[in-house]
Amino acid sequence: MFKHLLLCAALIHCSSLSAFSASVTLQPSEDTSLFETSPDDNLGSSDLASGTTSAGLKSRALVWFDFAGKIPANATVTSVELSFRVTKAPPSAVTSTFGLHRVLQDWAEGTKSGSKIGAPATAGETTWNARVFPDVH
Repeated sequence: MFKHLLLCAALIHCSSLSAFSASVTLQPSEDTSLFETSPDDNLGSSDLASGTTSAGLKSRALVWFDFAGKIPANATVTSVELSFRVTKAPPSAVTSTFGLHRVLQDWAEGTKSGSKIGAPATAGETTWNARVFPDVH
């Protein structure tokens, strides 16, 4: 039910012991957005949101890739590339820098949509305040 966030790439270059080289393209298996402005909301079935508002409040995106059966056990990953398409940006020209961090705890995608900040989370979804809403922090 819950997944770890593995910050890897949509495009993975692998080589095995036999010098065979291949590329694997993966789409996220799960993703969700968390909002400091609405810390008990979940946005799990819509576009991702990540950044900082003009008031300094943050949103963060979690993305999980499922590698099971897609990369041979004896393969050596030699490079990864992660790309996102920006679909909405601030009205004024702002330089944005995004960082990647590995999440070492389970989290859940959720199903909320319909607004810029999702909707109040139900049991088991991840929010800004709770890794597993409403109890696990």
